[in-house]
Amino acid sequence: MRNVVNYCLKQRGINIETGPVQLNPRYEFYIYGTDRQMTIVGEAKNRASRKIVECVLAKVGEAVKLFSSKFLGRVITVVCCLRSSP
Repeated sequence: MRNVVNYCLKQRGINIETGPVQLNPRYEFYIYGTDRQMTIVGEAKNRASRKIVECVLAKVGEAVKLFSSKFLGRVITVVCCLRSSP
């Protein structure tokens, strides 16, 4: 999934490589990358629903407040999935 995110970013002219990051045991993200002007952060799931998207958004919001030095510039949250439900 990180390869898909990296590909999509490059298609938009954004050269940020993503990888996993563990800020602490509670805040671990499968997708994370920054170029100091923009930070890409998120999760990869097999299935995603509205509830999962809301949980990822909340988790990223909390992490931004707690670890502001890791989230520089504009923060873009991504959720990649193989299958989504309404």
